[in-house]
Amino acid sequence: SPFLDLISSFNFNGCEALTAIHFPKRLKGIADSAFENCVLLQDVTFEDESLMLTISTKAFRNCAAIDDLVLPTKLTDIGIYAFSGCTGLTTIVLPATLKTIGHQSFYRCTSLLRIVIPASVTLIEEDAFVGCAGVSFYCQAVRQPMSWDELWNSENRPVTWNYKGAS
Repeated sequence: SPFLDLISSFNFNGCEALTAIHFPKRLKGIADSAFENCVLLQDVTFEDESLMLTISTKAFRNCAAIDDLVLPTKLTDIGIYAFSGCTGLTTIVLPATLKTIGHQSFYRCTSLLRIVIPASVTLIEEDAFVGCAGVSFYCQAVRQPMSWDELWNSENRPVTWNYKGAS
């Protein structure tokens, strides 16, 4: 295909001038560390009906300026450390298609206060939200799925199960 369908590993790593990026519909994934350490990156958007399935390991690690994020509606996997160190992140909307949240995906997202975890999530790995001191979880599942790591919420932040409200 003549069109880009994956942002390659380390493609924009450390690009200190990058402040915004809009991902086209046809893009299917963001590879390891693609935007890691883009410290001024604030505006990250995805085209409606995006085909994006995966945000890989450390894809947006240490992008401290990102403040709110609506992930694509077909996304299934968030890799390990994907958003770790995104200290400015206050709001994130996870899609109803999401299945996996990797180890320390949101490590040190210190501004994150609220996150709705869709019922579609079958795996949350250990310490996915460690260092998110003020976060509260609103889980659409009736109870914690057996497949979630027992330390997914290792800091015992507040959890509401069977949540029916808005993302």
